[in-house]
Amino acid sequence: MKPAVVKEILSHIISNLSDDLSDFLQNPSKDFSRNRKLSFESIIKLMIGMGGNSLCKEIYDWFNYSEDTPS
Repeated sequence: MKPAVVKEILSHIISNLSDDLSDFLQNPSKDFSRNRKLSFESIIKLMIGMGGNSLCKEIYDWFNYSEDTPS
């Protein structure tokens, strides 16, 4: 299977998981209840794609060193 196909399948699965978060949260009524820069889907994709850098460097890379990068 080609890497692009695997990436597309994984992205689709993560998207489906984000539709029903209650299975993955300790407090479904509070966790991820607000609209933030790092959504559930973004965090999962970021964690899967992380290299060997620090969390700070990985977040900067994820947001392409934008001024809007969350801290």
